[in-house]
Amino acid sequence: MKAMLSKVWRSMATGTTVLVIAYSIAMALLESAVVVYLRQLYYPEGFEFPLHAMPLQLAGVELARELATLIMIVAVAWLAGNGRWTRFAWFLIIFAIWDLFYYVFLYVFIGWPMSLADWDILFLIPVVWTGPVWSPLVLVMLMLLLGTALIHYNTKWIAPIRKWQWFFIVSGSMICLGAFMYEFILFALRFGPDPNAFDPNKWLTTFSPESFPVFTFSLGAALIASGIVHYIRNNHISRQRILQSQLI
Repeated sequence: MKAMLSKVWRSMATGTTVLVIAYSIAMALLESAVVVYLRQLYYPEGFEFPLHAMPLQLAGVELARELATLIMIVAVAWLAGNGRWTRFAWFLIIFAIWDLFYYVFLYVFIGWPMSLADWDILFLIPVVWTGPVWSPLVLVMLMLLLGTALIHYNTKWIAPIRKWQWFFIVSGSMICLGAFMYEFILFALRFGPDPNAFDPNKWLTTFSPESFPVFTFSLGAALIASGIVHYIRNNHISRQRILQSQLI
């Protein structure tokens, strides 16, 4: 597997690849810089749950920033790819590199996270996502693996993901996302159906995740990994058959 990935990355070493990777790392630096500023303003003593109150206007700006980040990733992936699969692959790769180096730069700038078990806010759309730092990094590795495989095989050996492989990847992804949102959804349900109970600052300043559903997340990650590994294996077998037929 390691040799295959090394070969894939060497085959992808084009001007486009270098520029996209550079863009992803630069965007991660900007993202981490914004977080450094926010933590200096609201968490000078160190980041921890529950969160500190933030003006609603700034909360809206933060949500807009997250949405803008996704738009930027989609736009560059669209420009880098030349078809739906390669564009999807580049989206995965850009997102993964951005997320990985986001934590790298945070550690360089402020020495956080101190361990991979530290809790973090991962996303705010549509609800708050939380989890230990190691959990998004697991998905980062899977996204890099699937992204590079899609680009490699769709460039040289046309072999789309089979339906059952796609089902494993999508269902596993939904399970992992559910694991990230699980704690906040349980917390929100305690307020009941009363719409007047919704006060963003009240919710965020009283919410503190208690435990991460490791088993559920691991199940989702295993499903994703299974779909990816079988996709790579099937393509490897197909490639060997093509090579053998060319030699005959």
